[in-house]
Amino acid sequence: MTPRINYGLPDLPGMPDLDKLTAPHVRQLQLGNVLDATLDLDAVPKGQRAVVYFRVSDPSQTKTSRDYANGASMETQRQLCYERATALGYTVIEEYVEPGKSAMSIEKRPVFRQMLARIQARRDVNVVLVYMFERAARNQWEDAVLGIVFQSLGVQLISVTEPMDDTPAGKAMRGMISVFNEMMSTSRGADIKRKMEAAAKRGQTLGRARLGYLNVRDISEGRDIRTIEIDTERAPFVKLAFELYATGEYTLNDIVDELTDRGLTTRATAKRPAGPVSVNKVHQMLRDPYYTGVVTYDGEQIPGKHHPHISQELFDKAQEVSRIRGKSGERRREHHHYLKGTVFCGQCKQERDIDRRLLVQRTVGKNGQEYFYYFCPGTKDGTCTSPHHNLYRVEDAVERHYKTKRYTPEFLRAFRALMADTLGSQDEAQRLLKKQLDGQLDALDVQEENLLDLAADGTVAPGKIKVRLRKIGQERERLTTQRDAVAVDLTSGAKFLDSQLSLLENPHELYKNTTDEVRRRLNQAVFGAIYITDEDVVGSRLTSPHDALFATEAAYQAATLGLNEDAIRQHFAAAFARSQGQTIPAKHKETAPKGGLFADNSTVATTAWSSLFTGSAAGAVSSKPPMVELGGIEPPSNAEILRLLRAQSVKTFCSAPTFVTDT
Repeated sequence: MTPRINYGLPDLPGMPDLDKLTAPHVRQLQLGNVLDATLDLDAVPKGQRAVVYFRVSDPSQTKTSRDYANGASMETQRQLCYERATALGYTVIEEYVEPGKSAMSIEKRPVFRQMLARIQARRDVNVVLVYMFERAARNQWEDAVLGIVFQSLGVQLISVTEPMDDTPAGKAMRGMISVFNEMMSTSRGADIKRKMEAAAKRGQTLGRARLGYLNVRDISEGRDIRTIEIDTERAPFVKLAFELYATGEYTLNDIVDELTDRGLTTRATAKRPAGPVSVNKVHQMLRDPYYTGVVTYDGEQIPGKHHPHISQELFDKAQEVSRIRGKSGERRREHHHYLKGTVFCGQCKQERDIDRRLLVQRTVGKNGQEYFYYFCPGTKDGTCTSPHHNLYRVEDAVERHYKTKRYTPEFLRAFRALMADTLGSQDEAQRLLKKQLDGQLDALDVQEENLLDLAADGTVAPGKIKVRLRKIGQERERLTTQRDAVAVDLTSGAKFLDSQLSLLENPHELYKNTTDEVRRRLNQAVFGAIYITDEDVVGSRLTSPHDALFATEAAYQAATLGLNEDAIRQHFAAAFARSQGQTIPAKHKETAPKGGLFADNSTVATTAWSSLFTGSAAGAVSSKPPMVELGGIEPPSNAEILRLLRAQSVKTFCSAPTFVTDT
C-alpha cells in the first residue's frame, strides 16, 4: 500500500481507502459518480498525463453550456482546460466534477479529496488543470498547503485563465491571487448575510416556503418579484394539525395518521415525488411561529408579509401542550374510530355556536368489559355540560341520518340531462373558438417567416426586425395560452359532480352494508361536521359541492310545484342554511347569542344563490371552467377548486329559476 502523505489538513471524513482503488484506467467523474471510459492509459506516455478538476456553484450548470454570473458553465471550463492541455502537450486521462459545493474548504468537497487520493496512490499524474485557482482553493492557507502537496508529488497546478510560472514573481502573484480570492469569498458571504437580514427585516420569507405556502415568482416589465402565497390545497391541513394538537388528546403520530387519511401530501420536487408528511415535519411545523404571521431571524420575530394560518392564541395552546409533554412524555391515544374527526358536540354548537370535535374515551367496567364513549373536550374545563355519548348509539344515529341525505330520482335525472345538454353546447362553441385561434397563430407564423426573409435580404434594419419579432412572440404566447384554456372543457367538472350525486343516490344502504374504512371515507366526502346531542344527530354541515347541490334540489322541487321566483329563492336559502349547519334547533334558545347561530341567514343565502344561479359571483372568480378530478370518494383537498366548482359548474348546469322537469 502506498503510504498516505500528510496533507497538513485535518483528517477528512470520507477519504477513500487507498487499498480499494482499482487498477489505473481512464474515468470521468460526473456528479460524484465514476464512469468508465475507453481511453487506454498505457498508451499515454508518462510525463504527459493530466487530470482536470471542475467545480460549479450550481448543479444546474453541469447540464448547460450557458455561463452564469456566479461562474462558468461545465462546458466552458472543459473546453478551455482541454485546449490548454493540448497546447502544453498533455493528455487528459481523468475528469473530476464537483457540482454545487462550497469552495471555502476542501473538507466540504469530497470529489476534490478523491482526486488527491488518486494522485497520491498512483503517482502517474503530471498536471492538474483548473479553470481558475479559486476552483481548487479559495483561502490562502489551503492554497499554500496544496502547493506543498503537489510539489511533493511532482504535480503542477495550472489555471487556464491565470497563466503563472514558477519564478519568484509568478509565485508571489499566485499568493496575491489566493489572498484576493479569500477576500472576495468572505465579502460575498457577508453581502449575502446583509441582504438576507434586510429581507427578513422587511418581513420577507427566506428560502423555500413552509408547508401550507407556495413560492411564487412573477416576472413582469423586467422585474423579478418573488413572494409567498397560501397553498390552498394544504393550508386547511395546517390549521387542522394545530387544532388537534392543542386539544392535548392527539399525539404527533395520531395527527400524521389523520392528515394522511385526509389526503395531505408534501409538495413534489424535481428529486422527490409527493408523499406523506413525516412525523418530524409535523413536529417542526407545530413549533414554528411562522404560521402566526411572523418571520424569525437571528432570534428576533418580525411581522411577516405572508398571511397567517393560525391565531397566536391557538399557537400558544399548542406550545403549552408541547411543554407539558416535554416533561411527562407523549401519551399515545389508541382509540381510533371511523367517525373520528366527523362528529362534533351539538350542545356547543347549539348554545355557543362553536365547533368542537368529540373525542373517544375507553372505560372498563367492574366485570372487565370495555365501554367506549364520545365526549366533548369542553367538559374538562367546564365550558360544556354535555354528557358522554355511547359510541355504538352514535354510530346508529349517524346511520339513520344518512336516510335524510338522499337526492331524489327526479332531480338526478333532470340534473344529469341538463349536464349532458350543457356539455354538448360547450363542445361546439369551443371547437369554433379553437379553430379561430389556430388561424391567428398560423397568420403569426407567416408574419414571422416574412420578417426573417426581410432580415436575410437586409432590406429592413435589424433593430426593427427584432422589435417586431418580439411582439409576434408575445402575441403567440398570449394566443397559445388562450387556446390551451379553450381545450380545457367541463367534462372533468361534470364527472366530479356526477360522482358526488351517485354517492347520495341511496346512501343509507351504501353506508349500512360497507366496511368501516369506506364509512370513514364517505363521511369525510359528504360531511364537514355531524353534530351530536343526547346520542342523536341534531344537524350537520355538508361539504362542497353537496351543500350547493341540496340547496339546488330544494329550488328545483319548488319550481316543479309552480312556485314564483321569490318562493324558489326562499326554498333555496332554507336548504342552503341547513346544509351549512346554521339551523340546528337550540337546546336553550333564549340564551343563544344574537347575530350567531340564530341570526337571519338571508345574506348568506342570497350570496349563495347569486353564485349558483345569477352568476354575479362567478364572474368575479374566473372565466375558466374548473377542473376537478375524482379521487375515489375522498373529498378533494383543494378548497379553491371546489369554490370555483360551486360558483361556476353548478351555476352553468342549473340556470335557475328555469329548471328541467319531468314530463
